[in-house]
Amino acid sequence: MFHRQLLILLWLPRCAAADDPTLTQEKVLVITRHGIRVPYPPLEGLDWNVYSTDDGRNWFTDFKDWGADQVAGLTDHGQEVIREMGAFFKQTLLNGAKGGYTIYSAVDSTQRDIKTAINFFKGAYPNDNVTAHDMVGPRSDSEEHYVKVLLNQGDFDAGAKCPSSATIPGVIEGATGGDLTYISHEQKRNIMEVNEALACCRKELCVKQGNSSFGAKCTLMSLPTRWEGQKLYWEDFTGPLTVSAKLMEFIQLVYMNGMDYTKIVPKMSEEDLASLMRLHEESMGIPDDYWNSRNAASELFVHLAATMQETVTGKSIAGLKSKPSDSLVYYAAHDINIYLIRRFLRLNWVTASFNPNQSPPGGMLVFVLYSTEAAKGKEYFVKAFFMTQSMRQQREASTLSETDPASQVFAIMPGCADGPELSCPFDDFKRLVLSQIKPECVQLVDPSVLAAKSDAVGGAGSNTWLAPLIVGIVSLIVGVALGGMISKRRSS
Repeated sequence: MFHRQLLILLWLPRCAAADDPTLTQEKVLVITRHGIRVPYPPLEGLDWNVYSTDDGRNWFTDFKDWGADQVAGLTDHGQEVIREMGAFFKQTLLNGAKGGYTIYSAVDSTQRDIKTAINFFKGAYPNDNVTAHDMVGPRSDSEEHYVKVLLNQGDFDAGAKCPSSATIPGVIEGATGGDLTYISHEQKRNIMEVNEALACCRKELCVKQGNSSFGAKCTLMSLPTRWEGQKLYWEDFTGPLTVSAKLMEFIQLVYMNGMDYTKIVPKMSEEDLASLMRLHEESMGIPDDYWNSRNAASELFVHLAATMQETVTGKSIAGLKSKPSDSLVYYAAHDINIYLIRRFLRLNWVTASFNPNQSPPGGMLVFVLYSTEAAKGKEYFVKAFFMTQSMRQQREASTLSETDPASQVFAIMPGCADGPELSCPFDDFKRLVLSQIKPECVQLVDPSVLAAKSDAVGGAGSNTWLAPLIVGIVSLIVGVALGGMISKRRSS
């Protein structure tokens, strides 16, 4: 009898979860990486041809081959791909939303982030003719500084209390086993696959990097590893891993830009290309750590939560440029911004043709604020998704549809999934933000605005588990009582 009653207790919360209230979408927040761009060279001051002993390899050094006008510039093909994503986004996540929008865009000489936003909105809001003048960032020097603080790319000094890992060798050494060469040796097989595919390398590459005693042949593994500590926090050191990672990113960008990548790597298959991009993820995984999340991304993390908070309360919050009534808030940023927020929330995703947790060109980390109706008012919840087109869809600039959709992956927040459909109750989300950030690294929005509970509108918090628990306990008591009555009847 006890076991039967225990089964009832365990089953009832699951039954309650199946009857979760319907989530109503209130606001969408998007952090996006810019679209396909002309790649940077792996090492400054060296021609591309040093990475192959075969003079017949085509490195596409003319910007016109890419449909762009400079290094790191967004390509024409890349702009078309972003427009397709915008149109797909309109039909799916926006789904007839009536509110307005606010756009934050990083600003640099290439304007790749601005052009990414423009083309996304050409697809999502085709009648609005969005330009740089509609964005927070490009319109004035003060707004440019605002987004430099908000979307910290490693070019903003947040102060002595918020150092990036590039300023402290010990942080990086701690993440790589105490020796920066270890991670290249761990990835030696993959690095040498890249080496073989390129027929790498000319001896001047090794000599230029400081190794004149490489033996009979200079290879990518012959490159010395050394600390650089550059201004950008994702450029901590150079060596076989970092150079190979940049070469693979170059090949992937050639592929996705619709160009003939076999002119660089004649024998590399599309599957090999996708697999070897793990080198790039290994390389990026060093700077996108929890250290840099706290020191460089606390600003953005608070900004996201506060942007949701103003919708929950219906009141504007000092430091935000958005409006409580906005249906969409869009951050035209970089992959490092996505990676650092991912690290805060411990999110994981896998999308078509890309490696786990990879944020390819045009990839978007999406947060959706939902509400449910409750007796005392609305309750609010948050879910996270990652969206991207596959490598093939980007290469072909495919029209996205129900039959050929972009990947949209629900990324559960492991420490906050007690709401309907494994969502995060908004009050819990705010507590999570406050527990993870470094307050002294936040300048734009006072983190204390997140401290108050959302009781005025019936906000859901960590007590969302009480209802099924109470139901279960009551059911157990009832079960025990019924069991006793049945036993008495049988005995009589």
